[in-house]
Amino acid sequence: MMKIKIRSVFLIFLATLLVAACGSGRKNEKEIESLREQYSEAVAERDFDKARMIAEKAESKDGTGQHLKYVNENEIFYLLSSNSRDNANRILYMVKAFSPSVMPDTKQILEVAILGENEYLASKLIQSGVKVTDNTINTALNNKMTDLLALIVKNDVSSLENSNLLEYADSDEQLKGYASNFRKEKAEKVKKDFEESLKRFFAEGNFIRPSLGVVKSDHYGDIPTEYEKYNELAEDYNSKAFILISQALEMNDRAAAQKIVQSMKTTLEWKVLGDWVKVVEHEYDHSSVYDAYQVTESRNDINRARGLL
Repeated sequence: MMKIKIRSVFLIFLATLLVAACGSGRKNEKEIESLREQYSEAVAERDFDKARMIAEKAESKDGTGQHLKYVNENEIFYLLSSNSRDNANRILYMVKAFSPSVMPDTKQILEVAILGENEYLASKLIQSGVKVTDNTINTALNNKMTDLLALIVKNDVSSLENSNLLEYADSDEQLKGYASNFRKEKAEKVKKDFEESLKRFFAEGNFIRPSLGVVKSDHYGDIPTEYEKYNELAEDYNSKAFILISQALEMNDRAAAQKIVQSMKTTLEWKVLGDWVKVVEHEYDHSSVYDAYQVTESRNDINRARGLL
């Protein structure tokens, strides 16, 4: 009887806690929604300092970061609507002062700055480490932002991977040297990577071809597995050979291309001749589970590769 009473009291206590928690949760949600309306109204009035204070109160209740991010994003893009130096400096301060989690993507800020031909802000963002994208580079090219393009190249030579920027650099006196060095270093890297690929390729070719001629099947009547396995290896090896031949020819390295062709593998073809005991052993009064296969070589891949030279 005592145990039943204790259990009842405990259940009542739990129920009270749940009711209190639900009531508290609903109250908290209402408070956050009220704060959301307040900071949204302050943002609409362009009073971002007031909006941020209210958003921080909302953050103290749920800590999602969404409230501060809303205010910061609106302020950033409002500031971006004007090319004033003060606005740019305010944006730079915010980028430095606030966590990225409560700010718009800096790449997006950079892109909008370039779209708006805000070269001062764009330059400062790039100098602070914001990475340019192909879209950013192409926009700067379209807007003929020569100083910014020079900064992009000098700050990160790999930006010349953008073919439009590389073509532009060829025609710009202060960037010609960067373009020339970039091409030279890239060609050296391509050659080095090719030589490494070639070493791995030749090392993979050390597999042995099974015997040709008349071959006895397994007891299911199928060609022995080593023949199918060999073809898989040969076909894969030859596929890699075609890729390397194309690369060699692009580099005008005909000697390497010929060496690759010479290393290529013949593939195997086969056909069933009939029952093993009849075809090979010439015993015609009984049959077996084994078949006789005629296995020959095919040089189709090699001939096709030679046609590329």
